[in-house]
Amino acid sequence: MSDFSIDELVIPVSVTAPGWPDFEAVAELRNVVETEGFGTAELNDSPVELLPVWLNTSEADVRRPRRRHRRGAGHL
Repeated sequence: MSDFSIDELVIPVSVTAPGWPDFEAVAELRNVVETEGFGTAELNDSPVELLPVWLNTSEADVRRPRRRHRRGAGHL
């Protein structure tokens, strides 16, 4: 038996909806992971910025909401 559980996250429809504190915690955890992975916090988004992205995605896309960035001359 472990001291924690993993439950499904219900995406709240607004910042005042039930589940908002859980969504905030997940968004902050996401930012920690992104910062570690990319070595910068520059790409982090606030929970308020992430909410519309997570509400307007398919189930498969919810795992990794990401802004598209073009980098380098190869994209010309």
